[in-house]
Amino acid sequence: MQKRLKEALIISFVLLFLFVLLFLIVIAAGPVDAGLKHKLAVFPFVAKNMEAMTLTESLSSLLLNSIDRAGYFEILERKKIENIIELEGLRLESLSKEDILKIGARNNIDFLLCGTATRVGRTVAIEIQLFSVRENKVCARDTIRTSEGELASNLYNTARDIVKSAQKCLSPDSMAMPVQRPLTVPENIKISGTSKSIRINWTHQEMSNLIGFKIFRSNNGDGPFTQIATTIENFYIDENLKLNETFYYRVKAIDKKGTDSEFSLSVVGKTSIAPQPPIFLNIQDNVKGAYLQWRSRPQSGKESDNVEAGYKVFRKAQTEKEFKEVAVVPADNTTYTDHGLKDNTAYAYTLTAFNALNTESDFSAILEVTTPQGVSGLKVESGKIRRVPLRWDVSINDVVEGYRVYRAQGENDEYKKIAQTPDRHSISYIDIGLEDNKTYWYRVTACNKNNVETDMSEPVSATTRTKPSMPAGLAAKSGEARKVSLKWEPIKSPEDEIRGYKIYRAAEEKGEYNKVAEVDAGKDQFSDNNTPLKDNTVYYYRISSFNSAGAESQQTESVSATTKALPQVPGGLKAVSGDVKKVALSWDKNPEPDIKAYVIYRKTKDEKDFDRIKSTKEASYADSRLRDGVEYEFAVQAVDSDNLFSPVSSPVAAKTKPLPQRPSGLKIAAQDGKKRISWDANPEKDIKKYNVYKKGFLGISQKVGSVQDNYWEVGELRGKTELFVTAQDETDLESEASETIVLAETK
Repeated sequence: MQKRLKEALIISFVLLFLFVLLFLIVIAAGPVDAGLKHKLAVFPFVAKNMEAMTLTESLSSLLLNSIDRAGYFEILERKKIENIIELEGLRLESLSKEDILKIGARNNIDFLLCGTATRVGRTVAIEIQLFSVRENKVCARDTIRTSEGELASNLYNTARDIVKSAQKCLSPDSMAMPVQRPLTVPENIKISGTSKSIRINWTHQEMSNLIGFKIFRSNNGDGPFTQIATTIENFYIDENLKLNETFYYRVKAIDKKGTDSEFSLSVVGKTSIAPQPPIFLNIQDNVKGAYLQWRSRPQSGKESDNVEAGYKVFRKAQTEKEFKEVAVVPADNTTYTDHGLKDNTAYAYTLTAFNALNTESDFSAILEVTTPQGVSGLKVESGKIRRVPLRWDVSINDVVEGYRVYRAQGENDEYKKIAQTPDRHSISYIDIGLEDNKTYWYRVTACNKNNVETDMSEPVSATTRTKPSMPAGLAAKSGEARKVSLKWEPIKSPEDEIRGYKIYRAAEEKGEYNKVAEVDAGKDQFSDNNTPLKDNTVYYYRISSFNSAGAESQQTESVSATTKALPQVPGGLKAVSGDVKKVALSWDKNPEPDIKAYVIYRKTKDEKDFDRIKSTKEASYADSRLRDGVEYEFAVQAVDSDNLFSPVSSPVAAKTKPLPQRPSGLKIAAQDGKKRISWDANPEKDIKKYNVYKKGFLGISQKVGSVQDNYWEVGELRGKTELFVTAQDETDLESEASETIVLAETK
């Protein structure tokens, strides 16, 4: 007995030890509570061909089981995810990335795994994508090609890779496990009754985390409450009731795990005589809205006391199963404008009337409307100069009053409004004033007269053209007179690419370059001579091209040229004095080969400025017809074939031969019975004769004789006679007249 007791104690001790050891292992391994794991939903695989249809079920199960073994995820039941897809009104084979992430966000799922399968013979190709809802992106993509026999082992390896990808995908902020909190109860419960039904509406703070609601009813405010229905909507209609019945209602919310919230507050509803439903007259579509019109239905008999206190507007989209209340309108208003609708979406509307007791009529007729779609067909054109042309399809809906154009620097950047067209038929716009070689993104909306806009169109981008090309082959010609000729290679480009060239000039290679000219695109040369340049001076040039928008290329490297120098000053100028009425000039011929003339300048000693008197091709000149005995100064200037004038030479002086002195000492004497006039002999050695003149009437003189000696025999005279004498040298220069001498009449 004692031995058995001892064995039992030993076994108990071993079991206790194993329990403690297991507990420590669990603690070391980390939390295993499903509520602390990341939720994963595995969508059923989609078969891409007929042969793979029998395989998708086993593929999903194998992969799900392999992932479950890793213990990293809380895996959502397959049936539940299938129900969620069905409740969302989606088709498994056409789920987009946006649909998948939306399902995850609404149902508080962290990761979603989906895939496709293709089977050819015994080879299977599987494509898998892992989505992170929190990070809003695809964490992993993988393609597996395997035989059916190796499918299980390959999927096991794939499951490990999926866990690793999920761990890498999470940011530090999202690594923390979700904090579990109690599910909140439905709120804002409103109730209204008709003669045969009671309608209940409510709200909930966590609609995306719910799969539905439970409706409970009681005949007594204190209960007991019995569940009468479940719904995935946030309203319920308790139908087929009798007139003047009263019921109490409560609602519970159900989350994705199937957990119920606490009861909501109780509300009471009654059936009673209700107004007639309104007459739904018309509905008109509008941008993101609809305009409804109705009128009340005439009441008669006992119903005259049952007048409307107001109207309720109900709406449902094509994808929705039940109408939802969207507005309550006072009785004196029979129109309503619904806002905030989706573009290009069909909506059905119906109305009810209610009285002061909140008893509600049946639904009115149902009218449908489709909202205008957003802008489609947006196209932009790249490669334009600092502009982007846009064009889109015209809206067929006449509620559209125009379009708004938005632009952004990047596809996902903020789009800012840049223009609005004036009417529905203005379906183009040119965005100007842009930068060169830059990409811009555009979206367009349609708007109505109240400036309500559709959603933006899909973004499109265009890139402006680069700056024009830089000209090549720039060359400058030296040695030209007060100008520089430039030449370059014309740029071959589209018509609007190059509109011309800009010429820049500087006095120093690294100095400031100033624009001196613009020339048309068809030209490849330019002569810089509008403002004459300085002689024998170096100038530096650069050139750029520009297009129709004024965008300018880079400037070329600088080239230089030196203008032609002035001719040298003529040297060796000489002037010969002593010639009669002339001065002979000579000078050295200039060394320049293109001297076309020499310009001669002259002035007297007393004059201030030189006068230009002659231009000659020779290096000598005789200046004649000068005044006698006058000293002149002469200077010479060379002129080349480009009409460049050298500096003026230093002046030289020369004097013309003077006139003989006027005879002096005139007297009269008698000798051998004859009268003779005599005078002093002139000092000049080249006097060849003296001329005797008789002064006549009105000062007109008459030459009466010429002698070589310094006297003259007077002949027979009549009356009183006045005589004077001049001296004449061998060059026939004649002096001025001497003083006159008067002679009496001879008998």
